[in-house]
Amino acid sequence: MYLQNSTGLNTEARKFVLGNTVLFFSYETLVGVIGANGKYRCAENYSRTTNRHLSEFGLTNCPRMDAEQLQRYAEVTIMTDLIDTHLPHQHEEAA
Repeated sequence: MYLQNSTGLNTEARKFVLGNTVLFFSYETLVGVIGANGKYRCAENYSRTTNRHLSEFGLTNCPRMDAEQLQRYAEVTIMTDLIDTHLPHQHEEAA
């Protein structure tokens, strides 16, 4: 798990990586998620700066979700990653 300034620029665009899940933030706002079911961005209209962050993240043309849906997608994706990473799988228990 790590938090990264993915662009290397002096910016408030941040990428948070947890397992196979990647969360993208502009300032403190979740604006994009990459998870097992794809890459999505928030459908909201943002300031010029946040739109620039979306572009820096490569999220400009990906499918959109409203903010609440994006938050739920992030939560489910993180929980799925945690379960897959930290809980024994059925076939491992049988061994």
